[in-house]
Amino acid sequence: MLCQKCNKSEAVTKYRDIYLCVNCLIELGIKSIVSTSSGADSLELDNIISGILNSATVTNTGADIVRCEMCGASFRDFAESGKAGCAKCYSAFYSKLLPSLQKIHGNVSHTGKIPASAANHVKKQREIENLKSSLSKAIETQEFEQAAEIRDKLKQLAEG
Repeated sequence: MLCQKCNKSEAVTKYRDIYLCVNCLIELGIKSIVSTSSGADSLELDNIISGILNSATVTNTGADIVRCEMCGASFRDFAESGKAGCAKCYSAFYSKLLPSLQKIHGNVSHTGKIPASAANHVKKQREIENLKSSLSKAIETQEFEQAAEIRDKLKQLAEG
């Protein structure tokens, strides 16, 4: 498959829903995930993950200071290997992982498919959460007319 950005070279990976070649990955500033072995361009999952973690979050400002209390791994260990030492690492390094997850996935909350049997209920819950958030923002900014409209929508959803 050809790279969907340049339409010239062979795509080597899918990044944010498009297939890209090595040159376009480098052009996008993701060169740290590209490794070359024996003259051929290759991408391995561990290299991709560790490359993104390293480029996005590991600096010389003491990334080794925070350690997982269960396995003792530092964030630098996690970033260099691309693998967590244990399940607790995700909690220990949450604040450092968040920017990388945002960069990799484009979002930090799961918005996957909803089973058909639960679709209406889940969609209603999401709408209620969004309206509550909007209501809070409207109240903070003292937009009381908009807040009243949102409140009325919330009442309708709760009743129906």
